[in-house]
Parts: sequence; C-alpha cells; structure tokens
Amino acid sequence: MKVLLLHPPQIQNVPQGVSSFSLGLAYAASSIRQAGFQVSLLDCYSENMELSHIREDGLYRIGLSPEEIKERVGRFSPDVVGINIGFTTQFSSAVDLASLVKSVHTRIKVVAGGAHVSAAPGSLNKSDFDYLIVGEGELAFPGLLNFIAQDSGRYPNIAGVYFRDDNQVFTQSSPPHPISDLDSLPFPAYDLLPLNKIWAGRVPYANIIATRGCPYHCVFCSIHSIMGNRLRKRSVENIAGEVELLVHKYGVREIFFEDDNLTTDIEWAKELFQRIANGKMDIEIGVRNGIRADRVDRELLELMRKAGCARVCFAPESGNQEILNRIIRKQLKLEKVRDAVIQARASGLNVTCFFVIGFPGETLSDIKQTVDFAGQLKGLGCDTVDINCATPYPGTDLFIQCLQEGIIDDELNYSNLHTHMSSISTKDFSSDEIMKIRHEAMMSLSEGTREKVARGLRNFARQPRIFITRKIRRYYYTHVRSQRS
Repeated sequence: MKVLLLHPPQIQNVPQGVSSFSLGLAYAASSIRQAGFQVSLLDCYSENMELSHIREDGLYRIGLSPEEIKERVGRFSPDVVGINIGFTTQFSSAVDLASLVKSVHTRIKVVAGGAHVSAAPGSLNKSDFDYLIVGEGELAFPGLLNFIAQDSGRYPNIAGVYFRDDNQVFTQSSPPHPISDLDSLPFPAYDLLPLNKIWAGRVPYANIIATRGCPYHCVFCSIHSIMGNRLRKRSVENIAGEVELLVHKYGVREIFFEDDNLTTDIEWAKELFQRIANGKMDIEIGVRNGIRADRVDRELLELMRKAGCARVCFAPESGNQEILNRIIRKQLKLEKVRDAVIQARASGLNVTCFFVIGFPGETLSDIKQTVDFAGQLKGLGCDTVDINCATPYPGTDLFIQCLQEGIIDDELNYSNLHTHMSSISTKDFSSDEIMKIRHEAMMSLSEGTREKVARGLRNFARQPRIFITRKIRRYYYTHVRSQRS
C-alpha cells in the first residue's frame, strides 16, 4: 500500500514565503516506512514559495497550484493520503487539499493529523477527510494503515483515531496514549523533505524535538491536547545521535529545538548541552519557542553558549504579575525574568523576550505595564522584544472563554487567527486598539536609544513598590550608569 503525506499550501497575510520545516510529517513518514509501507512526502508549500495567490478574504495562498498538486498526487497514485494541519490558520487550505485529493480518485483514503486536528476534531466533520489522528501519530498512523490494508471493517479501534459514524460525524475510537519511550521512534525521514528548496538562500538547518508534554497550563496554549501534560524526555545520547546525523550526513549547520520545555529538567538539559559541546561540531543552536526564565541557571546558560547557542528566548508574556497569575496562569515570577536576562547576557548570549497583550480581563493600564516591563528588560540587556496579540486558538482555555463571553462565535474565520492580528474586543479595549498599541510598542522598543533605555531603567529603579534584586541594581550601577559617565 502506498502512502503520500502532504503539507498544505500556506495561508498568510503577506505574499512572501518563509522557510518551513515539516518535522511532524517527517516523523510520521519514518514510522510508516518502518512499518513496511511505501511512503512519499510532498511539501506543497516549500516546493514553490514564489507562487502566491490572493484569496477572496484578502489573505495569500502560497505554494504549488491546485493543478500541480493534482498532477503530483496522480503520478504517485497513493492508496492513502495524510495531510498535516499544523496550525489553525492552515485549516481552510487543508480542507481544500482533501477535496482536491478526492477529485483525483474517490478511492483514496484521506487522513488528517496535526495540532489543529488534536485541538478541534469536530471542525472537520463537513470535510472530505475519512479519518483523523489526534495526539502523537507515530504509532496511530501505522495502526490505521494496517486496518485499511486488511479491510478490517468500518470502525477501527485504534487509540487516537477518529472515524465517521453512521451520521458521518467523527467519533473517537479511544483516547490517544502518549508515547513513553521516545527513543524507540526512528529519526525523522529527513531524506523525504525537499531540503534544497527549504534551504534556498540560507544556511542548512533542521528542527528537532527533544522533549514532549507540558506540565503547565497557560490559557492561550493547546500543546497539552497533542503532547499531554507529562514531560517526557529522549535520552541525551539519542538526541546527540540525531544531531550528528544531521551534521555529518546532511550538512546541517543550524539546529533549532522546537521544544516547549527544553530546560524544565535543568540537570538533564546541562547534560544535553555538555554532550553537544563535546562533539565539537561547530553548529549554531536555537531555542525559538523559548525556555522558561525560572528553569535556567548560570551554569546551564554557559553550557548552552559553549554548545553553540547565540541567543535564548524567554517568554514573560506580561509585565503585570497579577495578570500573569490570574489570567494567563503562567506560574512565573517576574523577578526571575529579570535575573534570567542578566545571567544570559553575562554568559555571552543575546536575548529575545516574548509578550502577549489583549487578554479578556486586561485593561489598557495593565497592557502599558507590559510595554514598560519590556523596556525595563531592554535596559537589562534584552536586545529583541516581540509583542503579540492574544489569539483564541481552538483547544485553548482562551478559546472557550471567548466563546462563553460572546467575544467570538462558532463562525470564526480560522485563517484570520494570526498573533499579529487581534480578534478580541472587550469593554476595556477594541481589537484595533490592541493592534495599534502593539505596533507602536514594537516601533518604540526597536528604535530605543541607549539613553531612552537607561532612562527607563532609572525610573524602574526608583519604584520602591517593585522588588529589585541586588543583581539588577548591580547591573544598573556597573553598566548603564558607568556608560553614561
């Protein structure tokens, strides 16, 4: 039986394509291949990031044309097609792609998987998909393929698989089971990705994931619906083996960890980065999804720098501790963020900090405190700040709250759920105000001079109601004040 995996064309609000790495499909492909099935992978986005089409809603569709996709699908002649819906914004593109596959031949079984499917399986009831896979798919997908190959009946009993019942509504076989032994999974099928096109005009890079599961409960995140709440880690040697494969076989020079909790186990993380550093592979390492500011120490940060990290990303989310605790539920102390920024800079690392504004329950005064806190972190050495709009993605508590409060409805256009575009208006602010505040704050923070930063830090240091650690005071007097004089 032949299986074709598809990454759909991208739907976005700008006409330029950006390099994308289909790690989830590569993992699925390697597990399918290990199970004995013939598998191929078509990245409909990366294959042609130059081709864009303006849709009726004003957004851009980027990637292979429908005619090219039909030709490629027909040429491979698959029995089963798997389509990844990694982001909610790709929902409409994936639904269109499923219909396109069915137009090639109705006998083809079409399966959907990915983050959006796990978060909102019911949203696909009116689509042309035959089956859905929620949670991790490396075991569920091969199990479903065996069921289809053996023609075992209409209703599979496979953990994590949804099938259509007599009313054509998707029904779950049984809940997904998190994979306990991550080392048992084969490395992703990097050989099936269009690496030359993904890397066009840039340094060869790869995304990898070392841990799965998140024990935290942030209101805007749905990662638990895919990976579960229990943190699971690959062994350090297993991860190092994948890094060495990427470097020596594929010529990769940059490795990006896509983990949500890479440093939660600090001692394990130290062992990992020490092992990578010992390999002397001359690579650059990134942690683009961010690491928790309260799960680092000076030793770990220096090991990260030694292993090849040039930048770390922290996610304070808010500059108001009450908002952080009560609304976002981040379970993070802001003084830990200040300390982490200082320690990272002292370790020779550049620092990016992520913020989110526009939550229901926030006021404009709360949001101003977040912008001010971002300025304080700039004064402490954070060189890049990224402020995003609170976005009610399906599968999150924020989505449920916005539905219950009538802020959004069931007819929400998923394609417009971009973090630079606010879709939340409350009695305290409008979505337009949030986008304006975001734009002005980003401009101000990116253009801030040394004097503006120093002034912000001086004002911060004069506020006795805010707890100031000795490290922050020492940094101010030894760096900022001395540079001014």
